[in-house]
Amino acid sequence: MSKHHYARLLGEQGHHVFFVEPPDLAARGTTVAIERSVATGVDVVRYRIPFPYRTKFHARWLFQSLMNRTAPRIVRAVGEPIDLVWDFDDNLLFNDLRRFSAGRRVFHPVDNIAPELSSAKHAQLILSNNEAYMASLPPCGRARY
Repeated sequence: MSKHHYARLLGEQGHHVFFVEPPDLAARGTTVAIERSVATGVDVVRYRIPFPYRTKFHARWLFQSLMNRTAPRIVRAVGEPIDLVWDFDDNLLFNDLRRFSAGRRVFHPVDNIAPELSSAKHAQLILSNNEAYMASLPPCGRARY
């Protein structure tokens, strides 16, 4: 199942889901927009970043620092407490899920993770559908399934 299916099914069960898209690279800025999805209970979060996206590849430490400042902007735009952040990203965007101020943090890698990018993202729970993806993560003392 894709992350979109999880979002849709959770929304249909009565949860309010905010599906955070990758950043809009067409323009720079600090805009965060919440758009109603066609799926029941799912809103799509679209945002811009005020720095060049290519820093992700050329100055990884700077990119992560700037993305850590982007997460609280998203939280403010959502405008309500976040109970759970469930991240399927392969560690190329948000590397510290604590920045979303959620009560629970789940990391669910669904792709290979390059060893130099590997991180458990400060998740409290790690899920994966593939043992190879799980094995690519560093030890973190968190529950893994």
